[in-house]
Amino acid sequence: MDNTGANDATPELLSTPNPGSRRPSDIRGTSPKPSLLDPKLLEQQLQARRDSASSRRTSLAEAIPGFPMLKHREAPKVEKEKFIEELKDVKAKEGQPKAAMKCTFVKANARFRWYKNKLEIFQGPKYNFLQEGNEYALEIKNIAMEDAAKYSCKCNDITTVAQLYVEERKYAYYFNQKLPKTAEVVRGKDLTLECSVSDPRAPVTWYHKGNKLEYVAGKIELKRRENRCILKICRAKPEAEGEYSCMVEGDETFVDVAIEDPDWFFNRELKQQNALETDPVVTFECEVSDRDAEVQWFKNDEPIVASDKYEILSESRLKRILKIKNITMDDDATYTCKVAKKTTSARLVVKPDVEFKQNLIDTNGIETKSKELVCRAYNPKKYPVKWYKDGVEITFNDRISTKEAEGSLFLIIKSLELDDEGVYSCKIGAHETKGKLGVTECEKPPTVDLANFDDYLKLKKGAAFATAVPFKGFPVPNMTILRNGDPLPENVKLKAVLRNGAVAVELDDAQRADAGNYTIKLANSMGEAEIPFTIDVYDRPKPPKGPLDVCELTATKCTLMWDPPEDDGGCPITHYEVEVMDVTAGDEWKPLKKVKECKCDVPLVEGNKYKFRCRAVNQEGPSDYLEAEKETLARDICDPPDPPGNLKIADYDAEHVDLNWVKPRKENGAPVKNYIIETRKHPDKSWVTVKETPDTKASIPWKEGETYEYRVIAVNKAGKSDPCTATAPIIAKPRFLKPWIDKSRIQIIKLKVGQPFEINLRYRAEPDPEVKWFADETPMESNDEYELIFNNRDSGIKVNNAQRKHTRLYKLVVSNEVGFDEATVEVVVLGKPTKPRGPLEVKEVTKNSCVLEWKPPSDDGGEPIQYYLVEKMDTKKGRWEKVAEVTRGTTCTVPKLIEGNKYDFRVSAVSNQGASEPLEAETETIAKNPYDEPEAPEKPEIVDHDKDRIDLKWQPPAFDGGAPIIGYHVERKEPKSSRWTRVTLKPVPDTNYIDGSVTAGREYEYRVIAVNKAGPSPPSKPSDLVTAKPSRGDILL
Repeated sequence: MDNTGANDATPELLSTPNPGSRRPSDIRGTSPKPSLLDPKLLEQQLQARRDSASSRRTSLAEAIPGFPMLKHREAPKVEKEKFIEELKDVKAKEGQPKAAMKCTFVKANARFRWYKNKLEIFQGPKYNFLQEGNEYALEIKNIAMEDAAKYSCKCNDITTVAQLYVEERKYAYYFNQKLPKTAEVVRGKDLTLECSVSDPRAPVTWYHKGNKLEYVAGKIELKRRENRCILKICRAKPEAEGEYSCMVEGDETFVDVAIEDPDWFFNRELKQQNALETDPVVTFECEVSDRDAEVQWFKNDEPIVASDKYEILSESRLKRILKIKNITMDDDATYTCKVAKKTTSARLVVKPDVEFKQNLIDTNGIETKSKELVCRAYNPKKYPVKWYKDGVEITFNDRISTKEAEGSLFLIIKSLELDDEGVYSCKIGAHETKGKLGVTECEKPPTVDLANFDDYLKLKKGAAFATAVPFKGFPVPNMTILRNGDPLPENVKLKAVLRNGAVAVELDDAQRADAGNYTIKLANSMGEAEIPFTIDVYDRPKPPKGPLDVCELTATKCTLMWDPPEDDGGCPITHYEVEVMDVTAGDEWKPLKKVKECKCDVPLVEGNKYKFRCRAVNQEGPSDYLEAEKETLARDICDPPDPPGNLKIADYDAEHVDLNWVKPRKENGAPVKNYIIETRKHPDKSWVTVKETPDTKASIPWKEGETYEYRVIAVNKAGKSDPCTATAPIIAKPRFLKPWIDKSRIQIIKLKVGQPFEINLRYRAEPDPEVKWFADETPMESNDEYELIFNNRDSGIKVNNAQRKHTRLYKLVVSNEVGFDEATVEVVVLGKPTKPRGPLEVKEVTKNSCVLEWKPPSDDGGEPIQYYLVEKMDTKKGRWEKVAEVTRGTTCTVPKLIEGNKYDFRVSAVSNQGASEPLEAETETIAKNPYDEPEAPEKPEIVDHDKDRIDLKWQPPAFDGGAPIIGYHVERKEPKSSRWTRVTLKPVPDTNYIDGSVTAGREYEYRVIAVNKAGPSPPSKPSDLVTAKPSRGDILL
């Protein structure tokens, strides 16, 4: 027996029902069954009796057989009735096969009864009663929740009670009848949805579009009848449409509900309406089939909502009206009224109240000529006509007028002026047409208006001025500015531009350089005009030109000398102011003299030191000071001379350099005796004396290739002067040298496509040569592909991404006045070959092969072509397949084609550098013979017949398919049969045949099939029916 819990284990009870128990329902025989008593207990009792008998002394009665024994008279005992073992509570699970309850009564075979909740139960399919000796048991089968109760067993009048507890089983609920997949209901009607769940206790929930539904009387009603789950949608509205679902734990069912419109229709449909723009109202009317019919109005499929523009009405129960107010051109549209699934549409045709039949156009006129602007308009409401120029209404006069003639409107402009150019419009009511009028200026020479122009301008330095001179002229003249008869220097700031019919002249921050006599010339093809004017700019003079020399120095006097200033500031120099500072006495500058000339005698005190300065003065004021370069000591001695001047390299060659210079400006009291020439060789920093000479020139030897600097020192009896300014560094080299290129490192350059390469060549030449590069004799310049490099005495080419086109001979040419030299470098760029040259021809096509033919590639990539890779693609498979690698020639036979299939072919050239792009055939190729099956022969004719033969003949087919006819097959059939039977074993070469295998009296019809190399033709049309019997002529015989 199955366990049902910790305390519900019940042993299997096997017994024969007690004949004394009430109402047995089943007697299954009288065979003995195992006792319900404990065997161990019985064995213990028997063993106790054995032990008692063995320990007792043997009596005579026991020792002598048949010896009489005395016994006490035993009074009958009355045992009190009770249950030795009461019923016990039992636990079971719902669905368990059975559960048992047992008890033990004091007596065996007592009369017993069983009760459930004090109601007697009886043995049957649900309950089984078991009894053995004084043990009583109850079996309860197929445990259900309703079996949970108090059970009691009554033996005689004694009762024992116990509880049966049943643990509920978790159920897997499911829908055994699902909702339909779809449901439809007419709007306003009720819809009932129903499904069935596996258990009436199953809790179900309804949803609409994922939202849980609750009971709402008169709208959503939810009902439950046992297993049935019912949802009622009352008076369905459009928003009730959508998915409904009923859900239970572990399962769900769905239905898609559609709300259908009522089947309303139109009794009378809309009609087209016509209106003019600005009409007050237009009315559309229609009639529907039901007074409750709801309609929607649309304009060009866009919904119409009642507003000031649209009035929507229902009249006379069935009439539906749409009123459109204040008609405009935008109201021209198709209007639709929709009821349920029916629609009616009509067009509102709106015509403009003004319609321009001919618009103004863009046009041009010529200055001084007349011009007419014309348009045509339909104006049924007789609106006034107004003309506008650039949005401003035109006032008419003798030059500008208007007229109307034969429906046309004219604007007439006489003697066109440039100001007449603009946008003209003709406006009638709310409508207008526009057109641009351009006025072309007539050709005329430039003229200028100088009435308000001041041709003389006197400015102070830093001042500014601007003026404008009106001009006329067409075409627009070119302008030229001259100063003092010459084009403007770069340092002049005066500017002039043509702007809005005037010459605008401007000068900012006037400077002395801007002074001069100016002429602005305007010129076109018809003539020219000039604007002359003068600008004077006044300023303080520049400082006197130095140096301020101290000459004729003695212990008591000296003479100061200077040069006039480079710029007198535009005013004459009135005088020069000379100042002196006695350094010995202090540091105060004191005025000395005002002089007219550029020199001044100065008294000195012997032994004192002096500084001198002077400045120029004009009417604008004094200039800045010119000051002596150093202090002057009043004494009667000479000084070292000034440095020599203007040291130059007169000539040079590989072995020497020739120098010359000029004497010092001042010898300072003693003549120059000689000159010391010093040199400094790079990178040394020290100067070395290389020669002394009394002359102002010298030839100095040097070493070729070294870099030198030179300077000269003058010497008098007072000593050495300061060195003059040194020459610029110069390399010892020949003055004239024919160009020479170093070719010792030249070799062929080989590289792969995509790699960089660089050419660099050194050369020598004097003077500096012209250096040019050529690619296959074509001059080269730096661009995106080539970078040309030019350094001192070397040049090169740099390519970052080499391509096959860079395979060339590159030539460097170096030339000067002495001669030239050249060198060539070969560059080979290796790459994949280009694709073979086309076209890729497909020849000799048959049903299983073809021949391909092509030309070698125009570029082999710098390497020999090893082979050509030939490929094919069956368009049904869609992939390329290798055919062959062709090592010789440029043809290939392609075998193993499938008849009728379409093929593409391609060929690639392959070298050591890889495969080229493929050359593809221009069109697809169908694998078929160059000939086709023949057409069907003509319908066969019956020539003669008899009971044992039928004679036929026919005409050959009109087209043999491109191949000769090999022969013909003849087929026949009887009228009642659909199967044709061939009567020829092999094609017959002739166009006639005698069928000798006929059966007398039967009817036949024949057809013929032509055969060529491509195969059989379609069969001919069947012959007329013929009977295997003698022909009429034979009967007559």
